[in-house]
Amino acid sequence: MSGASVAPGTAEDMASSLMDVITGACNASMTKANPRRRRKPVYWWTAEIADLRRSCLRARSLFQRSRGRQDEEAHSANYASARRLLRAAIKTSKRRCWRQLCDEVNSDIWGKPYRIAMSRQRCPQTRQPGSPLLVRGAVAALFPRVPSGPTFQLQGRAGELVPAVTLGELKRAQSRIRERSAPGPDGVPNLALKLAIAARPDIFLEVYTTCLETGVFPSSWKPQRLVLLPNPGKPRDEPSSYRPLCMLDTAGKILERIICDRLEAFTERPGGLSERQYGFRKGRSTIDAIEDVISTAREAIAGKRWYHSTKKYCAVVTLDVRNAFNSARWDNILAALRRLLVPDYLLRIISSYFSARVLNFTTDDGPESYEVTVGVPQGSVLGPILWNVMYDAILCLNFDGDVRIVGFADDIAVVAVAQNLRQIEHNLNAAILQVRGAL
Repeated sequence: MSGASVAPGTAEDMASSLMDVITGACNASMTKANPRRRRKPVYWWTAEIADLRRSCLRARSLFQRSRGRQDEEAHSANYASARRLLRAAIKTSKRRCWRQLCDEVNSDIWGKPYRIAMSRQRCPQTRQPGSPLLVRGAVAALFPRVPSGPTFQLQGRAGELVPAVTLGELKRAQSRIRERSAPGPDGVPNLALKLAIAARPDIFLEVYTTCLETGVFPSSWKPQRLVLLPNPGKPRDEPSSYRPLCMLDTAGKILERIICDRLEAFTERPGGLSERQYGFRKGRSTIDAIEDVISTAREAIAGKRWYHSTKKYCAVVTLDVRNAFNSARWDNILAALRRLLVPDYLLRIISSYFSARVLNFTTDDGPESYEVTVGVPQGSVLGPILWNVMYDAILCLNFDGDVRIVGFADDIAVVAVAQNLRQIEHNLNAAILQVRGAL
């Protein structure tokens, strides 16, 4: 891409032109992925063994052709000698490499020995369902069509300051892309895209800055390729037995990452997201959420006596929202972002990100498309933070009595503490009704 350039124009045109150049370069310099490609050599393979194997195969070919001729005995001896040398080299290499692997296990248990051992685990390949009736039913159940409420019609104001994408932002975003991850619908390998950014960051900075300034998320980066992952232990003929994963173009995910990093400046500041949300946030995990619940219970029973003392009962009720991420309403997300005082330029591009989304999937009848009207794509970069923003209203509810809520993504635990069981039951029932009403 050293001599490539993108002509000025709309964000749509610039993004399409950029990806055409990258796709063309990939097609000219790479071969298409072949599922029947040759396997990688074993860990003990060396260049010396490769040369000896070629010599052995050549000697065997000469021996086979010399059968019945005068030089058969000489070729037979040459073949036997070559085979003997090859076997000796393999045996020596195996013994040496085995000792090295044993030594390496002691220094790095997750290194090469671990990878070799795990590669031997012949796990069954998950096969995508192909029945048109089943796949269409799963898509309809997992991606409901909900009429959205009024959206914000935000027009760019004269003199509005839209910070240009910096080189640091671009490098941080592309460094989060894993090279070995599967590409999106455009088929461009992640490594190729990272090399293109390293070669010509100025082009990508110009395209991404134009997207932010005009509030346009290019439509070429919106198509989602559906992968249905079966849930273990559930019947394969039911739509609810599958978890949807949406494959997106990596160039679009880099733009999502830039938007996400800018959103975090508002969600993680004081007065942003609730401290009781432990999912999809830096420095927080399920361990922290569990410790939050346990510490409440530990504090409740810290007294010495049950009656007329400080010792209390503690009860926990866990709630799960069915098909949560695919049912998140876009108008609710935008309203929540506005309450966080997110700048208008970010609201505009997120509104564009939601519009005209298409889900592509394949059945035995061929490829099909499905219009998506709600939800955040599972597999996207923006999905988790947008979910947290919308779901924050649940975590900020005020309950009667000593009741608190702890969340991890869409899973929440309602924790109640009271002096007697009747009061704790009353408080929990009231809190659950309040959560359901808010949902």
